[in-house]
Amino acid sequence: MGFFVIVIFIGTSFYYHVSLNKVQSDYDEKVTKLEKIEEQLILQEEKLKELSKLRNSIKEDKENLENKYGVMKNEYEVLELEKVSLAQALDSRPFAKAICKATGNVQCFN
Repeated sequence: MGFFVIVIFIGTSFYYHVSLNKVQSDYDEKVTKLEKIEEQLILQEEKLKELSKLRNSIKEDKENLENKYGVMKNEYEVLELEKVSLAQALDSRPFAKAICKATGNVQCFN
């Protein structure tokens, strides 16, 4: 009877040892897969951060260009008004253009 108990004890010990090794092996495999997935997610996160920075940079550049365009457009409109005003002032003088061209006097245009 003692021998039979020892054989059963050794058999069950061996069975549990094999079972635990299988469980440990499966666990290690799943941990490895999770680590690979984590690395992929980290890479994706870095790419998304880069894209976000690039998008913000493009947005800022667009806003700056829009602001500069607005300023330049206003300056252009002011210059156009000055041009029209100067042309009208020059046209109001009867012989101003002819005299200025003949003398080459720049002050006539002021």
